[in-house]
Amino acid sequence: MVVDSKIQYIRFARRACLKEEFFALTKNPALAILLNCIFIESQGKINRENKDEEDNLTDKSLKDGWFIGQINELLNQTMLSVTEVSFNRYLTKLINSGWVEKRKGYSNGLNNVVQYRCNIEKIQSDLKVLGYDLPDYKEDPCISMRGTAKNV
Repeated sequence: MVVDSKIQYIRFARRACLKEEFFALTKNPALAILLNCIFIESQGKINRENKDEEDNLTDKSLKDGWFIGQINELLNQTMLSVTEVSFNRYLTKLINSGWVEKRKGYSNGLNNVVQYRCNIEKIQSDLKVLGYDLPDYKEDPCISMRGTAKNV
């Protein structure tokens, strides 16, 4: 039996999703794709936190849906053919609309790391005005998605 010495790499196909509700909200397909990407990252972070609450390896600054968002990684995930400057403008529009939150944080000794998360409550309320709803999102009158108690 002869084994081919060439190493084959499996390339995983990426997917960028344009959701109707995010398009209705942003009125721009590029903004909608970016918002969906950040929404997925935030939700994935929240789901991992719920599973690994006792895990001491989790970065304490990356709780409640916050994730480190490097522009080149987000640009790669969305597959948008724009410059980093244009991409930053899209991100700024989402932040100014209140759908995405941004902060400077510290992670693993790195200073001035930019962190992002979706403002799910704002997205949900704005979508309701347009007649849409976030799938699989249920409002809890006592506890928000971020785990802080609300006054009832």
